[in-house]
Amino acid sequence: MQNSDSIVSLQDKQKYHLLEMQDSESRVSLSNEQKKQVQLLLNELEGQRKRRKNMSRCRKSVIYSYKFCRCLCVYRCLWLFLIMLVCFLIFLYYNRDNIGRAWDVYTAVTKPRN
Repeated sequence: MQNSDSIVSLQDKQKYHLLEMQDSESRVSLSNEQKKQVQLLLNELEGQRKRRKNMSRCRKSVIYSYKFCRCLCVYRCLWLFLIMLVCFLIFLYYNRDNIGRAWDVYTAVTKPRN
């Protein structure tokens, strides 16, 4: 009984890891609830290890490396830029007469007078 009380009261995650190793070797018997607590803490510890390896989340479910995530962001921004450029060129094509007249007015107004 003392072992189970001490297992529940432990706060250090590495000690839980050691207890899980002992449980796998059948040295300590844990209840199902205690096994779940140990597994949750091990998962949390594993998550910290993954973060230490320079991992990040670009999306909610998939973990990418930082370089891949950065490349993915650049790739998306490039596509957005190209789409905006095509839309701008289409706008210029359909309004070329008005833009030409506006350009003539601008050059006439800004031309230096001698």
